Amino acid sequence: MTGMILDTQEAGAALLRLGNGAAAAQAVVVAARLGLADLLAAGPCDAGELATATGTHAPALRRLLRALAALGVATEEADGRFALGPVGGPLRSGVPGSVRDLVLLFGHPDFWATWGALEHCVRTGETAVRHLFGVETTFERYAADPAFGAAFDAGMSVQAEQGAAAVLAAIALPEEGLVVDVGGGQGTLLAAVLRARPRLRGTVLDLPGVAERAARLGRKIAAVTFRRLGAADSAPDRPVSQGCSAAAESDPPLPQLAEREAGEQAPEGRTDAEEGKA
Repeated sequence: MTGMILDTQEAGAALLRLGNGAAAAQAVVVAARLGLADLLAAGPCDAGELATATGTHAPALRRLLRALAALGVATEEADGRFALGPVGGPLRSGVPGSVRDLVLLFGHPDFWATWGALEHCVRTGETAVRHLFGVETTFERYAADPAFGAAFDAGMSVQAEQGAAAVLAAIALPEEGLVVDVGGGQGTLLAAVLRARPRLRGTVLDLPGVAERAARLGRKIAAVTFRRLGAADSAPDRPVSQGCSAAAESDPPLPQLAEREAGEQAPEGRTDAEEGKA
C-alpha cells in the first residue's frame, strides 16, 4: 500500500522536525525537572519570577519558555508573561493524567545515553546496556542504580496508566477469579483491571527489587499482592519484561508462571484488601 508522498519542500521540513526532535525533547524534560507546569498552573508569571522560584538564570529561562511556547507547553502573553499552554497540563505533578514521571524517565541520563548508542547497536548487534554499562540486561542496570530503578518504575506506571483503557477494551475479562500480571511493576495496570472488575483478585509477579518497592505501595491498591520472581523463574539472558507489555520470554514460560501462582492462591475467599493485607 502506497502512502501519500509529500512534495520535496514539505518532506524536507518534516524530516528536519524529526531530526531536531532531541531539542524539543530536552526542552520538555528540563521543564519537567524544573516543575514549570506546576508553577504556571497557579497563573501567568514572568521569566524573572520563574527564575527566582526555580533557581535558574532568568534570560536563559526566558529562551526556554519561548521554546516551550512554540511546542504548546506554555504560552507567551501580550505583556511578556508566560502561562500554561494547551498541552502543558499533563506535565504537572500529582494530577490525574500526569505524564511527568514518564517524561523524566525519557530524559534520564541513562535512558538518553542508551538511545545515543543506537548506531553502535545497529552496526554490531550489541545491546546498549552491555556496550555502555557492561551488564547483560537493563534489569541488572536498574538493580545497580536504585535511583534509576525507581525512576523507571514511576515512568512505567505512567505508561501502564496511559494504556490501561486500550488493554481493558481488547481483553475479555471474567467477572471473578485471579489475574496474574507477570512483570507488572507497580501494579498500575492491574489496579485499573480490578477497578473495572471489582470481584477479581490480582497478583503482580516481578523481579525482587521491583516487587519490594511495589509492596511498599500495596496498601493503596485494593486486592493486589506483590510476589518476587526468583532466579528459577527468569534466566539472566531471558528476562521477564516489566510494564504493561509483560510478553518477553521467561523460563518457565509465562503461562506456567501464571498457572503456578493461581494454584497457590485460594480459589475462593476474601480478597487481600478485605483481609487488611493489601
